[in-house]
Amino acid sequence: MICDQCGLPLLGTESFCPQCGAEVPRPEAEGARQPGPAEDAGVTAGEGPLDGELEVVEAVDVPILAQPTPPPTAPAAAPPVPRPLAGPRPPHKQASRPAQGLPARLLGPMGLGMIAGCIVFLIAGVSILAVWRGLQLRSEKQAETAAKYYQQGIDYMNQGNYELAVGAFEYALRLRPNYPEAKQKLDEARAKAEGQPTPTLGTQGDPATLLAAGRAAYDNGAWADAIRQLEAVQAADPNYEQATVRRLLVGAYTNEGMQLANEGSMEEAIRRFDQALMLQPDNPDVQAQRRLAALYQSGLSAWEIDWAEAIKDFSALYTLKPSYKDTAQRLQQAYVLAGDAAGTKANWCDAVQYYKAALTLASTPDLAAKRDEAARFCASPPTPGAAVPTGTFVGVYGGQQRVQSSWGKVHGTVRDAQGKPVNGVKVKLSAYDWSAYTNTDGNGYYVFEALNNDITFTVTLVSVPSKPLDVPVKPGYASLANFQEKK
Repeated sequence: MICDQCGLPLLGTESFCPQCGAEVPRPEAEGARQPGPAEDAGVTAGEGPLDGELEVVEAVDVPILAQPTPPPTAPAAAPPVPRPLAGPRPPHKQASRPAQGLPARLLGPMGLGMIAGCIVFLIAGVSILAVWRGLQLRSEKQAETAAKYYQQGIDYMNQGNYELAVGAFEYALRLRPNYPEAKQKLDEARAKAEGQPTPTLGTQGDPATLLAAGRAAYDNGAWADAIRQLEAVQAADPNYEQATVRRLLVGAYTNEGMQLANEGSMEEAIRRFDQALMLQPDNPDVQAQRRLAALYQSGLSAWEIDWAEAIKDFSALYTLKPSYKDTAQRLQQAYVLAGDAAGTKANWCDAVQYYKAALTLASTPDLAAKRDEAARFCASPPTPGAAVPTGTFVGVYGGQQRVQSSWGKVHGTVRDAQGKPVNGVKVKLSAYDWSAYTNTDGNGYYVFEALNNDITFTVTLVSVPSKPLDVPVKPGYASLANFQEKK
């Protein structure tokens, strides 16, 4: 028999269901009994155990369902179930607990996964923004360099050196492809270079005459003309005085490369050194000159874009040859500007190290003051100050003063209407499509250094209302520009 309430198979001797506690009804007639599993299966009395003998039933564990099944409509329709012996049974409601706790257990890992995904997405976004800003700065730097090479090409044309002008304009266009002025001048320089008479036209390419002309130009230090004549010898007869021609070409390439490097045409200089090394790959002097020029050019490419890289290049160059061009000054200024950049980001301890390195190369009172202030902020970071005044700041140009440097600089102070210094004002210095930024320190002081162009810059206070001020700059002089609030 089974329980009418929960469907649990019973032995027939219970008064109450051991699972749900429901009362078990007794059989209606004495001696009547429910058919057992053997009878339900069709086993007759003669085929089973002897009458009067106790039937031995093997103990079988009966699984308890997670939830009780509804009672059958009639006992006869219930499926046959072996009679279990009395024994421990698992609790009826425990089977349903894992299913009930499953969403709660899964919610934790899922939530953590979503949070981790958001963090990764945020980091990726910041990285993309940093890369975009770096590319933007590099593009601005390339445009500035292209303008310099364009001006250099103009100078070469004015000197009648059209082949060098072609090289300058070509490099300007490599840096800035959309440069119509450079394209126009390049076509003009090429036309003039092609129409320029050369000795090869009048001598029908005679190698002996060409070599004599090339040697004469070499002795006079006319490296570009010597290269033209010697290359014409190779074109007319590659085997004519081969050793002599190669030796003279190596010297001419190297000397013109050094001349171009002194003029600031580093890319053209490197190209000449490479031409010399193609003829004499193991020439140590040419290798050294190319190494110096490459380090200098790499440092310039990283200037104002990646101060760590610029310092690395100029430090290596300073180790090899401190007197190479303006390497010592460049390295010192790179340290100073890297310290300023670190201070702008409140990385005061890094700024201290940059300023200390700069002071080992050249010491000035302004630089020592920067180091001391950064050291104070490193030991005790400044707390945010009062709100920046909202009046309009008007700048006044205070003239120029000679400094012990070949660089120019712009400096000054920013003060409120009461004459008190204003800290943390963002200052912009710009000219053409170039610009640089810095912040005022605790004394309201700002400075832009390492300026090597004799032009007029514009100083603007970005973070407060101000009127831009034009300031002339000259290498070797410090230009003063002070701002004060006007209400």
